[in-house]
Amino acid sequence: MERLKTNKRFSVCVYGGAIVLALTLYFMGGSLNCKGETSDYEIPAQTETAAFEGDELEKRLTEVLSQIRGAGKVEVMVTYETRGELVTATMRQYDESFSETNGGETSTQTEQRQEITEVATITVSGGEEPIILVEREPEIRGVIVVAEGASDPFVKLDLQRAVSAVTGAPLSCIEVFEMTWSS
Repeated sequence: MERLKTNKRFSVCVYGGAIVLALTLYFMGGSLNCKGETSDYEIPAQTETAAFEGDELEKRLTEVLSQIRGAGKVEVMVTYETRGELVTATMRQYDESFSETNGGETSTQTEQRQEITEVATITVSGGEEPIILVEREPEIRGVIVVAEGASDPFVKLDLQRAVSAVTGAPLSCIEVFEMTWSS
């Protein structure tokens, strides 16, 4: 520690090495897997694909990210691994029927079972709507941000952290590029 205080050249080398190491670890993070974890539980219900508007997320991110100091004009593209999904409640009904036929010396018994599965609904304002148990958001594959101020590493990091905070995507799935200047 004493040597760091007295020898300026040595302290610059130590701090410079620490910065290089930090930047190396930061940029190596891009090789991590972007896929999310799958859960071990199942919900015994019917699933339907939800109509998801990915463009809405891109628009909101574009608006918010352009407000970050130094970012300038921003464009955002989000790609998805999966679509959004609605898990609805189901009702199961069992229909059982028995019949017996006597024909002289022999007797015949027949048994029929039928399972009927329907989406459970509730009546809302004159119509029926399905009962939604879970609404699963789509899994994000990656995000690209193109910004005028992306040449500044601090602005680039701020953009990545903001996208990660909103989407839950890891930093390794978020790429930030400098916008080209059009004439």
